[in-house]
Amino acid sequence: MTEATPTVVIDNKEYAIDALPESAQVNLGRVQQLRQEIAELQMVLEERQLVLQARQNAVVRAVQDAEQPSAEEAEPEGT
Repeated sequence: MTEATPTVVIDNKEYAIDALPESAQVNLGRVQQLRQEIAELQMVLEERQLVLQARQNAVVRAVQDAEQPSAEEAEPEGT
């Protein structure tokens, strides 16, 4: 069984990667690296947005808890 030659489609035309000029191969490799980095950064951004939302929710809960009277404050004196 023979391995298929890796190809890339450029302007709707398929090219064997090893037949491309060296500069195109280098740039193609960098394009692939950049796409991977972007995907990783998008994942980090989504995670940070979740952490941000959780922290914002914690601030809201803390303020709400501070505004609610405690059980001792709510009971009238002398009961």
